[in-house]
Amino acid sequence: MARLFIIFFVIECFSLTVFSQSKNEDIRKQIRLTDSLLQSYRKDEQTSVYELKILNKKISQQKQLINSLGSEISQLNDAIERTKDSIAKTKKKYKRIKEEYSSLMKFSYLNQVRLKPVIYIFSSSTFNEAYKRFLFIKNYSSRRKKYFRLLKESHQRLQKQKKVISRKIDKKKQLRSRKKQQFENLKNQYAQKEDLLADLRNKEAEIREKLQEQIQVAERLDKKIAASIREKVKREESESSYNIDASKSEKSLNFEKRKGYYKWPVTKGVVINYFGDHKHSFVKDTQVTNSGIDISTNKNDNVYAISSGLVVKVVQITGINYSVLVKHGQYYTLYANLQSVNVAEGNTVSSRTNLGEVGSDFQDDNLYYLKFQVWYRNRKLDPLNWLKEK
Repeated sequence: MARLFIIFFVIECFSLTVFSQSKNEDIRKQIRLTDSLLQSYRKDEQTSVYELKILNKKISQQKQLINSLGSEISQLNDAIERTKDSIAKTKKKYKRIKEEYSSLMKFSYLNQVRLKPVIYIFSSSTFNEAYKRFLFIKNYSSRRKKYFRLLKESHQRLQKQKKVISRKIDKKKQLRSRKKQQFENLKNQYAQKEDLLADLRNKEAEIREKLQEQIQVAERLDKKIAASIREKVKREESESSYNIDASKSEKSLNFEKRKGYYKWPVTKGVVINYFGDHKHSFVKDTQVTNSGIDISTNKNDNVYAISSGLVVKVVQITGINYSVLVKHGQYYTLYANLQSVNVAEGNTVSSRTNLGEVGSDFQDDNLYYLKFQVWYRNRKLDPLNWLKEK
């Protein structure tokens, strides 16, 4: 039973460690990607609000890594305490077996069981006592071997437990060192943010002007997409053969089934603008509305359809390049700010069809991003609820 406990304990600790290491490595990959995007801005030596957004993202990821390391340290502390308890129990058992073995050896020595078993038997005062002594001698050898085996197993188990706790303590020291380094990184990032904010304050008037242009571009895109969807819905509803419930059960339900499991429309990317209403990252007195998410990525990256569907609109809007609208039953996905397009209206696409190449921002040539949206008829939905969690 004790052996099974040790095996289970080692497996449990190993599983927790592998899971934590995997999670930490995922966060580090995201930080490396964010850092590479950040470095691309700094080559131009021109500060921008987008640089601030990406730096904020990196700070958020850094905090996440610190919390994850803290969680792993906490798990190790629990594992170390459980190992200590196990060692204490093993020591107690080892001591008890040793005492019993010692008593057996002492008894056999005093009664000369090992040296003169015949004399030991015939020195009995009664026949019944002689018979009991005969049985004792008969079982003596096996009992002696049993105690010796138990002592050996307990000692080995104790040594294994000591090695386990030693490794955990070393791992804990390493994690504490990493966590300390990550705190230093976070401190440096906050300092960079303050420097960046100081530069941006000198360009506040220009930033406010650009922000209003961005809001107007977003509004034009929303109106165009909403009109396209209304037109499509109206046309479908006017058809005598159209049945909204049947359509829902066929294509829409298929699309809904994979909610939360869709691959991202770009292979690598960092979300710099989230869905919904929120304060601007720099112009705090201005609230901005985003109908989807903006994913910053690298130049020349491809954009992929997240699910099979029908291309119902390909449109070019000043300030946001090309946009592709794909229909999935009553659901629609929008891929905006493409500098080139590989599909046309009426095309049927499958999951991971290459729709085109991501474009740059009309105000900042260093920023390449995809504006991604999910609609249910004329209702906008948060795309992050549909994409697989990174």
